[in-house]
Amino acid sequence: MQFTTANKHSKLFIKPVLATLLLGISSISYADEIDQIDSVLTFQEGFSIDFQTAKIKGVFDGNGVGINYQASLSELAEEQRNGKVDLYGRLQYQINEDGHKANLTQTEITLGVNWAYSGKTYFYIESALMKQQLDVNNSTDSQTFDITRVGGKYNFYKDFVVNAALEHRKALKSDTGYKLALETTNIKYALFSAGYLSVGNNQSMFITLISKF
Repeated sequence: MQFTTANKHSKLFIKPVLATLLLGISSISYADEIDQIDSVLTFQEGFSIDFQTAKIKGVFDGNGVGINYQASLSELAEEQRNGKVDLYGRLQYQINEDGHKANLTQTEITLGVNWAYSGKTYFYIESALMKQQLDVNNSTDSQTFDITRVGGKYNFYKDFVVNAALEHRKALKSDTGYKLALETTNIKYALFSAGYLSVGNNQSMFITLISKF
């Protein structure tokens, strides 16, 4: 579920949800070759669905869903000693409804570079353009954000991956925050991501189901 807050006058709100994901859990060795293959990080291409509720303090409190599509655009460097580098793109669209009173939509276009440093560690940098729009009582309020994300993924235990990133947003003012998420890698089961995002006046919690090609 995703909670989104867009209040221009509120201060940066940092909520330590999922911070325990960063506590020291050392990776373990696997008993056989199949387990080792399942644990290796792979770049996820395909569709995903976000389930969420969204809130804007004193203005909006609703529920919604998001649809995302991510694909590799080209290989920038072959997989050698220093790892594989890919260029990728992502499209996201989310909509939330507060009964019949208001609608909150969010659209994002992202271009990113992913560096597979090893089978267990990825680093990435993303540049995105995001538009948030709130429609209440025939009145529309919208903001467009220029976004930069720098982060990494680490396969810390069996099929589980921690995804951590710093995110900078620039609109009427600039804000910097973070994203933390727990993801899975085992392709034999449903892939998912669950996490928390806090950037300036925007906070969100989300659960994402991922469908590969």
